[in-house]
Formats: sequence, C-alpha cells, structure tokens
Amino acid sequence: FNHEVGHCLGLPDVYGDHDSLGFLSLMSDSWPRPPFGFSAFDRLLLGWHDNLIVIDDDSSEVTLGAAEETLDAVMITTGHSSEYFLIEYRRRPDDGYGSTLDFEHDGLAIYHVLESRVASGGNREEPSMVQLVPADGVPADTAAPEANDFWSPENVDALETILGISHFDGAEVFRLEHVERVGDELRFDVVFTTRTPPEPTD
Repeated sequence: FNHEVGHCLGLPDVYGDHDSLGFLSLMSDSWPRPPFGFSAFDRLLLGWHDNLIVIDDDSSEVTLGAAEETLDAVMITTGHSSEYFLIEYRRRPDDGYGSTLDFEHDGLAIYHVLESRVASGGNREEPSMVQLVPADGVPADTAAPEANDFWSPENVDALETILGISHFDGAEVFRLEHVERVGDELRFDVVFTTRTPPEPTD
C-alpha cells in the first residue's frame, strides 16, 4: 500500500534487473511490516529534504546527521544536468520504518543518479537510474546492500578513497576523503578531480 502511495506522489519504481538499493527504498522493497523508508533519491523527488547541501566545488568538513532523523542529504554535481551523486547517512532505526532489517548498518550511502532514466526504464537497463556505490568496491547489482556497503570509519572492508565516476566518459569527478565520526554525525571532505564541461543549453 505504501509503495503504491509513493507512485501516487510521483515516485518511480526503483526495483528492476539493475536495482542495488533494496531496503534503502520503499520503491525497491516494500514487503516487511513496518515497511522500509525512502532513500535520498525518493526524498529529493518529493522535495522532502530539510537540508539539501549542493556541492560543486571542493568542500571540507561536510557533516550529515542520520537521514531517518534529520532528512539531510548531499548532492554532488558532475557537470551533466541529468547526472549527480546523492549522499545520506543511514543507520538502522530502533523502531518504525526500516527497523525490521535483520542486521545493523551504520554509514554513508552514496547513490549514483542518472535522472534521465526516470522516464526511460529506471533500473531495468544500464546505466541504471539510481545505484548504490558500495564502500568495498564490489558492485551490489541485483542484490540488497550489505553492512560493509556503507562508508564509515569502522568499515574495515571500505576502500581508502571514495571515487565518483561519471557514466558519460568514465572520468573520475570527485573523491570523498577523511570520513570521520563526530558525535552522532558523519563528516567528510569532497575533492573534485576531473570536471565534465557543462552541457550546452538552448
């Protein structure tokens, strides 16, 4: 029922042959009771972010509280109007939406978004509309995320540097560095490396 209400609000399906979000989005997996919640991508389409930080240049000490409590998120631009990255801090809540998962997760969820896919196939074809960038570097394509797919200082399987790679030319757009825990929040730096020239406008 909640998933179908999401459609009434304008949200697309996230499930498909190339869905890697699973429990991160009600539009991917909606069967548990209580159900899972919305991802940063869903909330962006709904306009539900209390604090959306848009980053298009080097930024230090970017700080996020848990998405279930703050509705905070970061958007990193790539120079292409339909492509961007979203970052939110996800940890399993003790009760309510998303609490039914049988393992703990606590770290940054990074989504690679190609918004032009919303009207042309979603996650049923590649490159997909929205996919999780796994912390261990192992693509989670067609599988629900695991605890080590989230970026945190405690994740011993995480790569040392988080890379944002563009779908358009395979170029590295940015790096996330120095992920650290500050109280109940996570903090990190964004360093741009290669920028794709902005698309021409009519």
